[in-house]
Amino acid sequence: MAPVVFTIAVLNFMLGFALAVLLEREIVLPVPVFRGGTRHSGGCRAVSARDPAPLEEVRDNLPSRWLELLEFHQLRVSTFSGVVFEVLKLELGFYLGSLLDMEDRLRRSVGNSDANATDAALQAMVSLNQTWLDRQRQFLRVVDENRDCLGRHAGWGDQLERALLDQAAVIESGCGALLAKKGDVKDTTHDVIMAEVRHFIRLGHHLRDVVEAGRQATSGETFESGQEDLQRDGTTGLRDRRAIELAFGRWRLEADQPGRPLSAALIDLDQFGRLNEQLSTRVGDRVLKAVAGHLADLIDPDAEREHVFRYGGQRFFVFLEDSGPDEAAGTIERVRKRMEATRLEHGGQRYAVSIRAGVAGVEVDDDTDAIFRRLEELIEKAKHAGGNRVELDERVAARPPRPEPEDVPEHVLSVE
Repeated sequence: MAPVVFTIAVLNFMLGFALAVLLEREIVLPVPVFRGGTRHSGGCRAVSARDPAPLEEVRDNLPSRWLELLEFHQLRVSTFSGVVFEVLKLELGFYLGSLLDMEDRLRRSVGNSDANATDAALQAMVSLNQTWLDRQRQFLRVVDENRDCLGRHAGWGDQLERALLDQAAVIESGCGALLAKKGDVKDTTHDVIMAEVRHFIRLGHHLRDVVEAGRQATSGETFESGQEDLQRDGTTGLRDRRAIELAFGRWRLEADQPGRPLSAALIDLDQFGRLNEQLSTRVGDRVLKAVAGHLADLIDPDAEREHVFRYGGQRFFVFLEDSGPDEAAGTIERVRKRMEATRLEHGGQRYAVSIRAGVAGVEVDDDTDAIFRRLEELIEKAKHAGGNRVELDERVAARPPRPEPEDVPEHVLSVE
């Protein structure tokens, strides 16, 4: 084991040295996180297998920056696990916001074939990621040394560590790829640079989902507590995927009328990745927010948007209560037609938008994960068929009903 650890440490040093030379910055030896070693209790007294340690018992073990962040944002956190998730959420939010700024900066510089500006932007991007990796190492060290203080939330700590370590490896590789493009002004360089940057952003979004899931799971929010409305997606304002599970649970408890149907739909934006690349991730987020509100208004304008959820990425989940699969497919088909007539307006230009969707009936004893899998398969089927269509679960014999031909007026959504 010792040779392996030594080799990893040497490789980390070599990578840090190479980045430091290229960036002309001070060399900092990365501090690797060694898993499987001696774990410290961090001063936790009588922490049970269930209860995470109170904040006061671990305060002396926390970096001063963490405590300053909590105080600055006026966050009232009572346990160590609460500190872990709140601090990481704040740090990640700053990192993602800076990434979006860097994406805009790089887009401008490489688009203008300005080699000096591009090199400066590349250096700033790598410096940002190096700072983020430093924060990750500190976070991993603190969590590892105080693992016992997580109590019953230790499993979420493990998930965070895996997500951070996976992200760190990809970031280091991506930074090397970016630095290799310094001084390169060929036309193909633009695509390579922007692809790496978008990869950083996707990784950040994935980590954000993991952090938010852990944050809600460790904050005591459950279906019984009646706090599912607190689970909102920050980009669209819709309730998120965890709230879908809670809505299913509520429906099962209330579904005591045998004849009361329920259907579900999954909606995916066609060609969203291409639009994201063309307009930038920041504008893409505004597109998602505008489309989310429009979908909610089209599906049920009087329901205060409580039947439409952010499923993930550019996908939206729809609860269609008191609707059988045929009726639900008809509703989603009408929504598809209206989305087809919608135009996104940005920078004085208009862009077409369309959706693909899957619709399935739901029974009280259906497994939620199985429902998700069925809908995802229908989405893929619609995608392979060319998109801009609705697919109905094959367990239903009828095809999605086509509404009567109608003159659907063009609708414009501003994403400025």
